[in-house]
Amino acid sequence: MHTSALPLFCILLCCINMISTEDVSADSGSSKVPVPPVLDDITKYNSTSIFVSWSMDENIAVDRFEILYSFGSTNKTSQVNDTDARNVTLTGLVPGELYDIYIISAIGDQVSAKSNNVSQRTSTGVLIVGTEWWPKYGDIPGYIIKKSLVKILQSQKYEVYMTVFDPSEAEKIDAQQHGIHLIEAQKITPEKLSFTERLLRHKFYFPNLEHYRNVTFIIVGFVTVDGMAGAARSIHDEVFPHAHFVFILSYIPEELDQEPSKVQELEYEIMEYVEKATFTISIGPKVHSHFTTKFNALENKPEHIEYLPAVYDEILNINMTNLRITDQINLLTFDFSSTTVDQCTKKLETIALASGKVANYFTNRIKTNLKIRGLPEQIGKECQEKLLHLSASPYLSIVNYPSSPTTGNFLSTITRDFKQCHLHLTASKTEPFGVASLLASAAGVPSLSTGLSGFAQFIKRNLTYYYDTVIIKELGINQNNDELAETLKNKCIETLVEPILYETFSKKTKGLQKELKKSMENGAINKSYNTLLYVFNEVISKSKQGNATTKEPTESENKHNSTNAFTGVLIQIDVKVTKPANNGTPSMLESCENLRSFNKLLEAIGSRCQRVKRNSPLAISVSCPTMQSVEGLWDSYKSDFLLQVICLDVLPKDRDGICDKVIIETWRYRKAKLELNYLYEGGNNGNNGNGSVRDIVNTEPDNEADNGSNGGNQT
Repeated sequence: MHTSALPLFCILLCCINMISTEDVSADSGSSKVPVPPVLDDITKYNSTSIFVSWSMDENIAVDRFEILYSFGSTNKTSQVNDTDARNVTLTGLVPGELYDIYIISAIGDQVSAKSNNVSQRTSTGVLIVGTEWWPKYGDIPGYIIKKSLVKILQSQKYEVYMTVFDPSEAEKIDAQQHGIHLIEAQKITPEKLSFTERLLRHKFYFPNLEHYRNVTFIIVGFVTVDGMAGAARSIHDEVFPHAHFVFILSYIPEELDQEPSKVQELEYEIMEYVEKATFTISIGPKVHSHFTTKFNALENKPEHIEYLPAVYDEILNINMTNLRITDQINLLTFDFSSTTVDQCTKKLETIALASGKVANYFTNRIKTNLKIRGLPEQIGKECQEKLLHLSASPYLSIVNYPSSPTTGNFLSTITRDFKQCHLHLTASKTEPFGVASLLASAAGVPSLSTGLSGFAQFIKRNLTYYYDTVIIKELGINQNNDELAETLKNKCIETLVEPILYETFSKKTKGLQKELKKSMENGAINKSYNTLLYVFNEVISKSKQGNATTKEPTESENKHNSTNAFTGVLIQIDVKVTKPANNGTPSMLESCENLRSFNKLLEAIGSRCQRVKRNSPLAISVSCPTMQSVEGLWDSYKSDFLLQVICLDVLPKDRDGICDKVIIETWRYRKAKLELNYLYEGGNNGNNGNGSVRDIVNTEPDNEADNGSNGGNQT
């Protein structure tokens, strides 16, 4: 019986084993379904790439990883075949977009579920158009403003680019440490052009700007007397036409020592460029208030914000030990803007007069020294002698120390100046803001400035308790220098004559220093930072929604009316039409041939119409072969004759609508003259003046010229 049962047991056991083997195989197959990795938080990214890392049990075998990333309706996948990899950099991304990122693992055809999701917005590129990062040409206030702006932008991961000329190796290293990408100008010798002119000719001096077209969304230009804003507009219009444009205003034209015609020209130019801006930044309350009023005249007023520059730890954390007044008094003032003897004597005359009066009061009892920081070496000695003569004091000593930093220690130099002075003075009646006064007060240095500066307005509005301490009494703009010097002298003597009064003054100054620190943390200065960031972020956000981008002209909207090459330069004329017939540009404006009255004018001045672009605003390009033709077109524009002639063609009497504005931007006129000089007289433009116009002149954006329409790129 036992013998006969054995085979049956063996059969049953074998069956059980077979069933178990199949089940195990099935289970084994299901165990090969991949497990999703775990994405780490993203810490590294820029305008076009995101560094993605993940973790996964090393004992789990997979064939590959796939990173899924998307923004809007765009979905992409990046495959990683290295199974030991735990990170990858996604490249070729769109600046300023918010990406949703997942990762899956795969074995053959089997893929895991999606991992956890991480989201990251790529950086937005901001290009600051200027000449330097370090203030090697003496513009320390401009450096303070730029450094403050850069720090704020980088706090939100904006990628900052900056055009510069001849940076030293130390300057390059410092820029890199601050996260700034310097775009260097090509060196061409001998150099005949100003910085502004070289920026206007960016095609030759900054040919690499084209490489940043896909990563730059915002162009920042500073409004300066020498036309730097126009150079920024040129780069914006010709290289980055779809980027946003931001202006920074830091001076008031009416307060400059210029002829009335020049003042009017500067103000007109500012208004002209501001209408092209996405938003405008004014430095301090005085400049902001002035231009808020001026902008009321604009039909399209841009966002206009007030910005207060930051002060950094190397200034805020100065351990000031108040000097005792023994046998000498050290007065300190700054002049970083004067480039001629005449400018410096006019700017510092009141300081010299007041210092002389102080010296005459103390005579030989206490020696009075006036230290000037910032005048260029080539004018410092002569200016020093003239100021000494103006002071009318045999007891005053004046010494100038130039500001030409080459090692990056310029803030350390200013710190040393502060530690060595009893009193810092600013007496300009036309100080737009007063960065030097801000630095002195932030350092805890006893300081006096007039009530007409932007800094005084900031103190009065936000830190009223300290107003009478650091600001001399309210003065009229027409008060003469001697009266102002007498007022300043009285305040100086009141502060310095008794040690106990000076000690009290110094203590209140230390209190102001603490309040400025608080203002940077959660007060008015901090509020201006947050407002600036909010506006920058809103600009980018609206761009992503399609509300703030420039519409690319279609082929039907662009008509190239001359297919022949021309000699000369192109100047674009913008024509604004309101309430046009049929809600569009009048149908007759299909080509240059329809502009009959305008063509007669062009023929008279030796120019010709080259193309009509029927986008908004209507744009007419005119070729000018000679300087005379450029000047003739510009004179017709400035006299409003051009407006009358063009509008006669654009809106004849039998059509409805208003042709109310014709604009030739000032930078286009300046650049046209500059290019013609190089075309016909030769110049250091890399081709010795012998190149063709096609090589030299390009006054319209490449992406608009190369649109496939008849005529191609005429430039």
